[in-house]
Amino acid sequence: MPKKVAYTRADGGVSVVSPNQEMVAALVADGVIEDEAVAAVCSSAMSDVEAGGSIVVDVDDLPAKAGSSPDEVEKRKRWKIEGGAVVVGA
Repeated sequence: MPKKVAYTRADGGVSVVSPNQEMVAALVADGVIEDEAVAAVCSSAMSDVEAGGSIVVDVDDLPAKAGSSPDEVEKRKRWKIEGGAVVVGA
C-alpha cells in the first residue's frame, strides 16, 4: 500500500507529500524501515516542519480521496492530525 507523509502547516492546515517510490524502495533494500524511508525521502519538501510534526500514513487511511468537488475541497480544508492519524475536524 503506498505511503505518504502528512504534516500540519503553519496556517493549521494539513499537507500530504508523496515520496519518490523508487527512492523509498532503494532505501528499504538497504535495510531502512519503510516508514523511515518514506519520511527521509519527503524530508526536503518539509523543511519547515518541526521534529515530530509529521506522520507517515497509508494512502487508504486518508479521510477522503483527492477530488475537486466543493464538498471534497471543504472536507480537506478541515483535515487535522490527531492521535497519529489524519481526521476531518469540525
